[in-house]
Amino acid sequence: MAKGKERTYIFIGLLVAGSAAAYFLTRKKPDVALATPAEVDAIREEKKLTTQDKLKAMASKQLRIPESELVVRSLRPEDLGSSSSAFSFPIATANAWNNIISTNVSDNRFIAITGVVYTGSIITQLRIVAAGSTKEIWNVQAIPSMETPRYVDLTPTAIQQNQMLAIDVYATNTSAGESLVFEGIVVERKGLVIA
Repeated sequence: MAKGKERTYIFIGLLVAGSAAAYFLTRKKPDVALATPAEVDAIREEKKLTTQDKLKAMASKQLRIPESELVVRSLRPEDLGSSSSAFSFPIATANAWNNIISTNVSDNRFIAITGVVYTGSIITQLRIVAAGSTKEIWNVQAIPSMETPRYVDLTPTAIQQNQMLAIDVYATNTSAGESLVFEGIVVERKGLVIA
């Protein structure tokens, strides 16, 4: 069907005064195409670069240094206050919000959380609270019988230096260690982690 063409759909329904009534509905057929994995990667990379530029501009302005004195790197568990180098979190309470991260972002560091990979089935929602207010709530609920990892592409959420960050998950069961891998970028003054 050519782009922008209209198609008429006929629906036969209700009996009106003993006879069948036909209803006509004209709609534009949406132009839907599935993106290839390469196209999805290109979209994610473009979003990452846009987020990176905004984060670098924010850091440069607040730290009063040129962008050439900043470094951009991937988000690590330690950036979110973890003492472990793995994104694994205990879930203590079923059918409730559980706090998995509570930290202050380090001085001279700016974080953007852009996505999450989750393979489990007990976490259904993710909430990010920064500087005392809820910034985002995302659904990460499992699709029944789907065992492959799910990547949830999130609206980038920026957390500034010295800002309180809390991440809560709503869970339907308990777990000693649930793997929830955060994807994001960090912009910081050179020399803190990378020269």
